Amino acid sequence: MTEPKSPGKVCATWWHQTFGSDDGAARTTRARLRRSATALEALSVEAVHDLNARLRDAGYRPDAERLALLATVLAQVSENGLLRLATAFGRREHKDAPRVLSTLRFQSLIGTTDPTELITALRRAMAIVRASPIDVAALAADLYRWDQGVRTAWCFQYFGTPAVAPEHHSQELQA
Repeated sequence: MTEPKSPGKVCATWWHQTFGSDDGAARTTRARLRRSATALEALSVEAVHDLNARLRDAGYRPDAERLALLATVLAQVSENGLLRLATAFGRREHKDAPRVLSTLRFQSLIGTTDPTELITALRRAMAIVRASPIDVAALAADLYRWDQGVRTAWCFQYFGTPAVAPEHHSQELQA
C-alpha cells in the first residue's frame, strides 16, 4: 500500500508538469494565473481544474478560493528550490540592509486570512523575490493549511530564528 501524498507534493508535481517546460502553453498558463486577481478569474484557467482533480484524487477537497490561491501563487514561482518563501522575504543584502520585504508589509501579509485577499498580498510580495528558487511543495503545503501555526512558522522563518518548541514539549522540560 502506498502512502498518500501530501497536498504540497501533489501541488509540486502539478507545478512541475504545468510550468516545467518553457513552451507556449506553459507561458500562457503562467501569465493568465499571474494576472488572476480573483478566484473566478483563476478558475477560468483549465490548469486549475487539473490541480483540483489531482488534489481530489489524493483525498484533498480544497474549496474554490483555496484552489485559486494555490494555483495563482504557485504560478508566481519561477524556479523550484529549497528556500522557504518567508525566508526569502526576510533576507537582507548585507547585515545592515533592510529586509527584502519590509517588516510592516510582512506583518500585513501574515495577518491576512481571507484566501482572495491573500492572492493579492502574495502576488505583490512575490514580485520582489521572483528570481529566488522557492520550495514549491513547502509553499503549497503552507497555503493549503494557512492557519495560525503556518503563519507563526513564517514569522520565525522571516526573522531567521529557530522556532519555539510546541507547548507539550516545553511542559515536559519543566517537569
